Amino acid sequence: MPSITEGGEYTGESGKVYLAVGPLGQSNVWTAVQKDDHNCRYIRRQLDRVAPRKGQHPPLLVLEITETTLWQARTKRPFTKEEVRSVARSMLKGLKEVHDKGLVYVDIKMQNIMLDGFNTSEQGDGSKIVAKLGDLGIVMEPIRATTQPVVYRAPEVFFKGELAQAADIWAFGLVVSHLLEAQRRFSFTGMYDDLHNGSGSMFEREQAMRSAIANDYDISQEEYYKDCALPINNDNHKPGQHWDELRSRGLDEDDVEFLKWVMAVDPRKRPTATAILGSKWLGGEGSLDEERHKHTERTKKHPKLRSKALRCKLQRFHTDQVWYDYAEKPENYAKGQSGLIHTECQ
Repeated sequence: MPSITEGGEYTGESGKVYLAVGPLGQSNVWTAVQKDDHNCRYIRRQLDRVAPRKGQHPPLLVLEITETTLWQARTKRPFTKEEVRSVARSMLKGLKEVHDKGLVYVDIKMQNIMLDGFNTSEQGDGSKIVAKLGDLGIVMEPIRATTQPVVYRAPEVFFKGELAQAADIWAFGLVVSHLLEAQRRFSFTGMYDDLHNGSGSMFEREQAMRSAIANDYDISQEEYYKDCALPINNDNHKPGQHWDELRSRGLDEDDVEFLKWVMAVDPRKRPTATAILGSKWLGGEGSLDEERHKHTERTKKHPKLRSKALRCKLQRFHTDQVWYDYAEKPENYAKGQSGLIHTECQ
């Protein structure tokens, strides 16, 4: 059997044509994508392919041209919040296309987000912006690896080497955070990227990231990471201080709550691309998962609500909404106004 080459075309028994993406640890085991799937509006299209000449590798891929990258646009001016939301929606739609095929994009970073419709001289409402995922060179099935870019690397990749769709969601959250931070700190890098000062080895940079994430999330208390080798706790590092730092950098409370939900330290609790697309932050109706997260955050701030919450049986979304509207006013608990709790909880 001839060797498989990156970008090579292969026909299955069904007659469908596939393009080889990358090897999965063995020379004859590769990830492949269906060539004729052109319905992915938010993934940069391959327009053509130039076969390699004899002895040359790999083939040349002719890709759809775009105006700029998110990385380049970020250097021109701050994005408005609506522009950030527009980019976020496009990214999520692209990730959904990848994730629905059982694959992980892996290489989420601003340099790999193609951008059209961005006006470098005038702020807008984001209605003309379209972002697309580019550079599909390391799209793969979920595996044990640490392939993600260091700045955007998820906790489970750092500490467990587990690279799955949830890791893409973490990286997406950081891209959104960096764009929001740049609204008031245009000349500075964003969360976790600010640990890098241009010096030091890659190993030192990775260790700085591991330590920051472990202390930010008090990861030693997380059941998901109980069997992992973790950095030593820094007694001077307050868990959750990264959220306070984002507030000081100009992020609104709804922005911070959105990022807390998206960047849950336990990947099993991270929302899917579909769930995020339906979130209130992006103009959707919200989801039960999103509301549960908000309630959990409220009970952390108001412990008296916790014992009542444990007895609350959530049944329908509008029932949950009554509960959450009530929970937003913890002073009612102190006054003994528990009518809603008695009617909605058991």
